Amino acid sequence: MLTPHEIEARRPYLTYLSIGDGPLQPDAPHATVNTRRWFRRIDGVPVPTSARRRLHEQILGQWRAANRHVARERSAIVMAGPPGTGKLSIHEQLFRDRDQRRWRELDANVFKRCLLDAALADGTFEELVPPELRSAGGEEQVLSFRVVGVAPSRVDRLSVCGRRTRCRRRR
Repeated sequence: MLTPHEIEARRPYLTYLSIGDGPLQPDAPHATVNTRRWFRRIDGVPVPTSARRRLHEQILGQWRAANRHVARERSAIVMAGPPGTGKLSIHEQLFRDRDQRRWRELDANVFKRCLLDAALADGTFEELVPPELRSAGGEEQVLSFRVVGVAPSRVDRLSVCGRRTRCRRRR
C-alpha cells in the first residue's frame, strides 16, 4: 500500500497524464473500452464482447461465492465520496459491533483488481499501458501505477459488473 507521501508525490504526474487529451482519459486510445478484443461500439456505446462478458461473469461468480453468507434483508449502506473524506473510518465505526460477514460489500476497487489481475495473467495488461507511462520508468513503475493511476481510467469502470449485480439482486 502506498504511503500518503508516495501518493502525494505521484499526484502531479497523474494530473499531467489526466488533463486535456492525456493518456489516462476515459476515452483515450488505450482505455479498456477502446480495446477491440474486449469491446465493440453500438451506436457509440461500448458493449463488451462475449469473451469480456464471460470474464465479468467469472469475476461476479467468484464474488458471489465468497459472499454466500449474506443476510437477505433488502437493506443497504451506501458510502460515496472522493478519497480522504472518511468513508473507511465510517465503515469501521458502522461494523465495529456487527458481523461484517452478513453484509455484501460492493466495492468497485475489488472488481477493478480482478480485471487487472486477469489482464496481467493473459498478457493484455501491456495493451492498457499508454506509451507515455511505459517510458516513464520501466515495468516496475508501470506495475506500481496499476491500481492507483492506470486502473481508474483503463478498466471497464465496472459499470457493467455493477449494473449486473444490482439487477440480479432485484430479481
